[in-house]
Parts: sequence; structure tokens; C-alpha cells
Amino acid sequence: METGNPHLVNLLAADAGGPGRAILDFKLSKFDVETDASPEDLVVTLPTYSADLNDYLTKVFTAGGGSPGGGAVITGIGNANPPHFSIHRKNLTVRDALNAIAAESYRLYVANGCRDPRLVSDHNELSFGPTGWEFHYVPPAGMGYPQWVWTIFRPLQ
Repeated sequence: METGNPHLVNLLAADAGGPGRAILDFKLSKFDVETDASPEDLVVTLPTYSADLNDYLTKVFTAGGGSPGGGAVITGIGNANPPHFSIHRKNLTVRDALNAIAAESYRLYVANGCRDPRLVSDHNELSFGPTGWEFHYVPPAGMGYPQWVWTIFRPLQ
């Protein structure tokens, strides 16, 4: 699938109407990220940056039998200095928002000199790599909301 970015490609499941596809196609009125975080953290906490998405996913979660509560998901990149993300977009899909994170992570990685994050020893240095994403829909039954979101939105492994 064309993305409009020469460094970004979307690979989609063969079943265009598969479960959860509506989540990727859901339209966000706005997507605002202004934070220091690893790109992986942005992917797994995506609803934090869009009230529209959080409300929509809460409805999907509840309709799918998700359990109230359910604990939190721990994110972070240790003591490394995370990059600063500034992404502000309007009228885009969830897929477009995830692509924006991936494209910005690549841009920041190149701007940082493409340093291998495994070789950074000083915690004041930026330590991250470009991050893609994957979406894997699973029914929310038996999971708490944070765990379910972390399960469906994942950094590309």
C-alpha cells in the first residue's frame, strides 16, 4: 500500500474485512504529540494522543467483553535520553497516525546521525532506532484496557 513516504511501506492482511480493520481505518479529528518518548512507547500508548481514538477503542473494548481495570503497561527505554516528538495532524486515520510516528522516528534517527542505539553508553545521548508498527487485533475478553491496547498496537518486531 502506498504511503506517500519513500521510507515507509504498509503491508496489509489479505483479508481486507478482517477483525479490527475498522480500528485502523477509524478517522481521528486530530492527533497531537508533543513529548519526549521512545517511538515504541508512542505506538503502544497511541490512544493517549487522541481523545477520539481513546473513546472509540473504549467502546470496542467494552463491546468485546473487556474487563474493567486490568492494571497498567510499563513502557520506557531505561535511562536513555528519549527523542522529542512533535506531531500535529488533523483528519487522519489511525493507520496514518501510526505511519506519522514511524516516519518521524526515521527522520529523527537520521538527524541523530544513525547511531546504533546499542553503542550509546552515556544516558544523555539519544538512544533509539527507527520504529515501525504492527497491528494485531485480538478480542479484549479477559484483558484490561491498557493491556489490550498494548497487545493490538505493537512496535514492529
